Amino acid sequence: MVVIKSTVPVGTSIQVQTVIQEELEKRGLDIPFDMSSNPEFLKEGSAIEDFLKPERIVIGTGTERAAEIMRRLYKPFLLNNHPIYFMDIASAEMTKYAANAMLATRISFINEIAHKVIRLEDLLPTLEIDMEIPLRQVKTDLIKEISRLAPFGSENPQPIFLSRELSFKNEPVCFGKDNFKGWVTDGQSVCEAVGFGIASVLNIVQSKKFDIVYYPYLNEWEGIESIRLSLNDIRLSE
Repeated sequence: MVVIKSTVPVGTSIQVQTVIQEELEKRGLDIPFDMSSNPEFLKEGSAIEDFLKPERIVIGTGTERAAEIMRRLYKPFLLNNHPIYFMDIASAEMTKYAANAMLATRISFINEIAHKVIRLEDLLPTLEIDMEIPLRQVKTDLIKEISRLAPFGSENPQPIFLSRELSFKNEPVCFGKDNFKGWVTDGQSVCEAVGFGIASVLNIVQSKKFDIVYYPYLNEWEGIESIRLSLNDIRLSE
């Protein structure tokens, strides 16, 4: 039994059957075999789930013997009432092409509609800011008041603050992949700031005034508490 599960042009299974038969004849062998087309309908990222719980099972065969073998193979799926369709081999190959064509059509249609109604700025990530506050007002007492709102999570998000017109007190230090640590100042107060995944913007804001979006917390080291800002974003001041 030879089963082709790949997406192939219509007629491929018959060509494979012919090649195998010719090779058997060259070797003087008489080994009966059947062909079947059993195309896959798996989505990227969920192949196992799609295999165990298929939306449809398409089986193309040329003989009743082949159909019976495939029927026994898929018996657990039949018991679970998953839809299974038997047809000839060419129809099974065409069914897979038709499904792919329909998917491509749907994607193209969705992309065309999106192109007409979605603007580029609609795709830009946004941050909800709870309060704009001067850096000099970010004090230990404020952070302790915020901590009373904990625990934070999806239903109770961490408060996000915005401070403007800041600069680096010294050269930021990069570490890991696209992370940095440095000291920011508004000319009066200085706070340690850590940015994860946004170090690429340093070349833009270096030696210039910038605004930061962040949440503050108390960092403890050897019994000493200090204010640290966890940066969500950093942009040039307007």
